[in-house]
Amino acid sequence: MQHYSESEHPVEHPVERPEERSVAISERIVLGCERCGEKLILLGLEDDWRASGHDVFECECGAELSFADRADEEAMLVKDLLRTVKVPNI
Repeated sequence: MQHYSESEHPVEHPVERPEERSVAISERIVLGCERCGEKLILLGLEDDWRASGHDVFECECGAELSFADRADEEAMLVKDLLRTVKVPNI
């Protein structure tokens, strides 16, 4: 009968999986900056943002954005699509 040390036959330990977490998002608000064209995406309801005291948001360029600066998402999708279309050289 042979005896093996743990270094020769290591004991396998079960792998722990990270806990999965998710958050349900009830609404997405897209604010558009007129100065630089950047889009700011807010997750959650407008009422919740207002209730927590957030009426004004700062764009990366420093401009202040409010809910009045809501971007037309359908128009944004069309613009994005047009940017991806290749126009042949004539």
